[in-house]
Amino acid sequence: MAEEIKKELEAIGIKISIEKVSDTKYQNYLKNNNYEMILTGINTSLSPDLTSFLGKNNLANYENEEITYILKELNSITDENLQKEKYEKIIEIYKKEVPYIGLYRNQDIVVYSNDFRGDVTPNNYSLYYNFSNWYREY
Repeated sequence: MAEEIKKELEAIGIKISIEKVSDTKYQNYLKNNNYEMILTGINTSLSPDLTSFLGKNNLANYENEEITYILKELNSITDENLQKEKYEKIIEIYKKEVPYIGLYRNQDIVVYSNDFRGDVTPNNYSLYYNFSNWYREY
């Protein structure tokens, strides 16, 4: 995958070098945030804690004061509509700045049939969003 990404970047004029490292060196790079770009894997839940990706000391060394503030606000917001509004703002900022590029997800695939009804709309945080309102039409 790294070689393919390198080819794509070089095709648009961005030169990169790939360094394949031992696990010890890899862990050291992560611990010290000693990289400009990293191709790695991460295990997440279906609804991951966004602070691990967008909060302080995240894997991408990503910093955005507005997102940090929104994440703090979300800890005390109980109103579902206001929460949704805040998450939509995070998504809007994320789409502009793209601190991570997800290549694939190899688990938790939802299989469903055409007779599912209701608001079947998976989102960025849950494949089962609004699951309680799904139903099957026979």
